[in-house]
Amino acid sequence: MPRNTLLLIVLLIAAALALTQCQGPDPVDPAGLPRVILCLRHLGRGTLDDVHQAWQIREAIDASADPDTPAFFWLPATAKDQRLRPHGGVAAYAALGKPLPYCWDIVVTDTGPRIIHEGPLDAEQVLSWAGLVPRAPPAGDASTIPDVPLDVDFAAEAPELCGYRPTPELCRGMEQAAVRNIRELPGFEPIPKADWPKWCDRFPIERLAGPVYHTTEQVMGSCVGHSAMNGIEGPRGLMFGRRAETWLSAISMYHFIGRSPGSGAFIGDAADRLASIGILPADNSPDASDWRHAHQDVGGFYDALPAGYEATAECFRAEVYYVDDEEAWFAVTMRDGLRVHLGRSQHAISGLGVVCERGRLAPRVPTQRGRLAPRVLTSDSLRESATPTAPRYRWAYENSWGTDWGALGKSIGFDSRMYPGRVYVPVVHDGIPIPSVN
Repeated sequence: MPRNTLLLIVLLIAAALALTQCQGPDPVDPAGLPRVILCLRHLGRGTLDDVHQAWQIREAIDASADPDTPAFFWLPATAKDQRLRPHGGVAAYAALGKPLPYCWDIVVTDTGPRIIHEGPLDAEQVLSWAGLVPRAPPAGDASTIPDVPLDVDFAAEAPELCGYRPTPELCRGMEQAAVRNIRELPGFEPIPKADWPKWCDRFPIERLAGPVYHTTEQVMGSCVGHSAMNGIEGPRGLMFGRRAETWLSAISMYHFIGRSPGSGAFIGDAADRLASIGILPADNSPDASDWRHAHQDVGGFYDALPAGYEATAECFRAEVYYVDDEEAWFAVTMRDGLRVHLGRSQHAISGLGVVCERGRLAPRVPTQRGRLAPRVLTSDSLRESATPTAPRYRWAYENSWGTDWGALGKSIGFDSRMYPGRVYVPVVHDGIPIPSVN
């Protein structure tokens, strides 16, 4: 047998063994649905129209009340020289050589998975396979942002919840060298600032926050654990949607990176753990019974994790990158649907997108006991706008202070400047059927 052939066989066996380490639900997807619409895209590039149409598919399928509506997976097909380890199903579809983005409608029969429709990404066509039509995006005025405080001083608002510990100066160089900048992702394309207004017009904050399905409220200094969790849940919400959603346990992360309930933690430690071990599902997740291991959603810092938990945590690993410039930050959040794990004012948060504001700033909202005054904040209670001027960009983030904090009932806040941070790309190995292509 030729040496190269033997080496290839060894590598394939090693890859198969690595993929089986993740003990997730079988055989199709976490929701156990017999039908999946799968669309593959390039990671790190894509047009505004492509991203808009993918969101249209996500929004229509997630809003459907028909239990027979298929799941929708919007997944990155990674290049060979990237460090991601995609599931065999994703690799099989990518190997078909279709021009991305491209979609397949897959049904599972007694004889195995079968492709019943396929074609380029087109929201109207793809949704017709499911008997649906595109929906109007969530209402929102792209020229304004919800009336919530800007640049919140977290340490002054609720110091007992602020557990972000900056990396010591001595270690920063080593930590930075250990993580690749997102611009090193093969084929990555930043989005020039001149193009930002048209992206913001398509994606107001109401739309960006749509895939935020799980809003938690800290009870200890576990903000690094919560924001790391949001950094995985956010992309997975867009990738897999409501029909295959899994809520994650921030405490299963903080249990290892914190020393006590109030000690706080380093973002670098959370990133290392996501890259090597992963994070567990929460025991109150809609699909918790589908997973072999789960952990508490909020409390229980000292409670031991279940024996053998690593096999489930492996399903929620991530590849880790770093972003430190505005155009790349904009691209990874607005186009790629990823998050930026960042820390400031002694608190860790999860950057989720950019909002273009063309009005004047509103006064700060009164606070109560270190929290924003509870109120319902939607597009109906937006801040007043003056005559349109040059746009100001607001950097939106997801906090972990409960549904009565911030905007939209999802703990959403805004900063007036960009902060650098980690970017987590979830490793895709949830069950995806490999087709019979005949």
